[in-house]
Amino acid sequence: MNATVRVLLGDDHKIVREGMKMVLADDPLLQVVAEADSGHAVLNTVQALHGPQGIDVVLLDIAMPGMDGLE
Repeated sequence: MNATVRVLLGDDHKIVREGMKMVLADDPLLQVVAEADSGHAVLNTVQALHGPQGIDVVLLDIAMPGMDGLE
């Protein structure tokens, strides 16, 4: 049995997030469950989704305003 991988996209550019969603939509085992446009929004979203209970993977831009992906 294959489980769906739940993905959070973190990037400050909406067009990049939209493009990633289109690419990931080609794989039925990947599901984008949330998006965030800053490092702080990524952390808030992870908390809101209860971490590993709500997401499996975070695809994260390492250069975002405020708090970047490396922080």
